[in-house]
Amino acid sequence: MIKLETSAEDSFWQEKMIRHINECTSLDELKEIATLLTKIATTRQTAVKWLVHENMDLMTKDLTNWIDEVKELEPEWMAKVQRPKPWPGDLETQS
Repeated sequence: MIKLETSAEDSFWQEKMIRHINECTSLDELKEIATLLTKIATTRQTAVKWLVHENMDLMTKDLTNWIDEVKELEPEWMAKVQRPKPWPGDLETQS
């Protein structure tokens, strides 16, 4: 399991925002803060999704390359491997 730790910079920013929100008396200012925080959360979530997608692509390519190399070495083992459909290499040959 990945252990995520908040950086000192992020902890400082979080504490600063919490204090500002708690001390805020203006509804309009709170709306602005809520909008800003929503935009930040959406941007970060988009970045996380992109990073996960990129990581999965890299892992799939590495696995594809590894299986293709092993195929030539151990055909009886390769017969037991169930490839997902579509297999990444199959897409490139169809183009």
